[in-house]
Amino acid sequence: MGIKEQYTITDLTHTLHTDIPVWPGIKTLEHETYFESGEHGCTCKSLNVGEGVGTHMDTPRHFNKHGKTISEITLDELIAPACVIDIRPQVQNNPDYGAVASRI
Repeated sequence: MGIKEQYTITDLTHTLHTDIPVWPGIKTLEHETYFESGEHGCTCKSLNVGEGVGTHMDTPRHFNKHGKTISEITLDELIAPACVIDIRPQVQNNPDYGAVASRI
C-alpha cells in the first residue's frame, strides 16, 4: 500500500506575494515583469526572494554541513503521525498568538 492510500495528505503551500511574511532581516519578495506579449501569450518575470520566504523546508544541510540535502530526503522521511491543535479562537483575539506560544 502506498503513502497516498495510507494517509490523508494536506497541501500547506502558501502562494508567494509581495506582502508574504518573512523572517526578520530578510528582504521581501520582489518581482518585475520584463517581457509581456499578448500576441504570444507569454509573460516573463524576474524573481528575487530571500532564502526561507514562503512555503519551504529547511534541510539538515541548512544547519549541518554533513546533513542531507533536499535531493537526499525521501518522501517517506517526511511523513509522520501528527495531531491538530486548534488555536483559531486564540488567534482571533491575538494574531501573534502562535509566534508567542512557540517561544514558551
